[in-house]
Amino acid sequence: MDNIDNFIKDIVSKELKSHESFDSTIYSTFETLEKNKTKKTKIHHLKFDLAIACCFIFLITGVVFAKEIENFVKAGFENFGLGRGVDIAIDNGYIAKPEMNDMSQNVQIIENNEVIDSTNVKVKIDEFLMTDSNLSLDFYFEFENKICDYVSLGDTINGNVDYEGSHAIVLSDLFIVDENNEVLYFNRWDCENFKEYCKNNNMDFDYPDYTLFDIRNMPREYHKSENFIEVNNIYYINDKYSNSKKLNIYFTKIDLINDEERLTEKNLKNITLNGNWQFSLDVPENMYNRTYDTYKVVSCDNKDFNLYEAKLTDTGLEIGIEISNVEMPIFPAELGKMKAFETREKVVEFYDSEEYADLYEEYFKNVCLFDNIINNFCSWIDYKNEGSYAMTSNGEKFKIMYGGGYGDPYKENKIYDYHCTCDITKYDDYIDKITLVIYFKDQPVKIELEKVNN
Repeated sequence: MDNIDNFIKDIVSKELKSHESFDSTIYSTFETLEKNKTKKTKIHHLKFDLAIACCFIFLITGVVFAKEIENFVKAGFENFGLGRGVDIAIDNGYIAKPEMNDMSQNVQIIENNEVIDSTNVKVKIDEFLMTDSNLSLDFYFEFENKICDYVSLGDTINGNVDYEGSHAIVLSDLFIVDENNEVLYFNRWDCENFKEYCKNNNMDFDYPDYTLFDIRNMPREYHKSENFIEVNNIYYINDKYSNSKKLNIYFTKIDLINDEERLTEKNLKNITLNGNWQFSLDVPENMYNRTYDTYKVVSCDNKDFNLYEAKLTDTGLEIGIEISNVEMPIFPAELGKMKAFETREKVVEFYDSEEYADLYEEYFKNVCLFDNIINNFCSWIDYKNEGSYAMTSNGEKFKIMYGGGYGDPYKENKIYDYHCTCDITKYDDYIDKITLVIYFKDQPVKIELEKVNN
């Protein structure tokens, strides 16, 4: 259990760089967990905390790749059901497994800009998946065991992989373009390498000045043999994707990074492996020729809700709604800097005022317009609804997740642009009609949808 706790902490603290108010709440949540006195209570709270952490992964990354996260949760916590939509799509063939040999290279080991050694590294891509908003790549790495002289990869504690202590595998100059030289991913802080790639590959376009690059990575599996360490690492890249038929992937550096640097007894530091890797992947037709079913509104019991998008894809139901008459909340100046509190009593204690606690609570009720994710970070505020859901015509319910979207959701003229998703897919039954129940300001809004004959 402790290893799982550390694994989730590591995801939240290192991979998901969130708004500072979320950060402080997440940390306080885990601190509370550690103070629980009984094993039974600790396990109960860890289930809840894992749900929050996994929901937050959805908030940041959108669709989760393959079955790994879902299976992790199923194995440990009685089927939390994360990633069901992608799971169903994969079961129906919505995944690519390229026939690819390992690309083996003898590479330099760099520390502080100095070559300290060399080693052999093998790399290939085992699987990948592309949706309208997510490109996910499962990279396979094979390192000679000598790499352990410099970093920690896949070490175990009591038989469990020490994720927190292991060095992360970061592809800092990863560059992905399609067959039309459209940039699908590049590190926006790495302008010089971008220009160099363009020059070397006769690509005639300027460095993008728009924000389309968002990547997260997570180790999926470690395996150690007598001579080698094998690691599968999943990279999630968020953006809006066109119907690319080919992925051309380039990188020259594999950075092995451990931000904690807590393994000082071995003097293990962050290192870089310098090489030159290039892959070309053919995207299956069902991924580049993506189809979806659309829905129209039959009825809606809130006149301020204008549903402008409802489409059902291989991996989930995607909803877009513009909501009128929504004021953007402003954190009260008299409360100073925004802080996270576990209970109302903590707010009263901090400000020494019931009135200030009322002000703080009112602000967060205005922030938490929906019950999806953010309510979990303000759990001491009293929400009494069962949670937003979508329901097929046979009565089966699917939890609605906040989908984020692109840019500031608060638009001009007091309009809030709300995106959400759920795990209904094109492969499910009874989907000609779908009912949405979205809790807005703790009140249900019911929207009846009907499939449009495309």
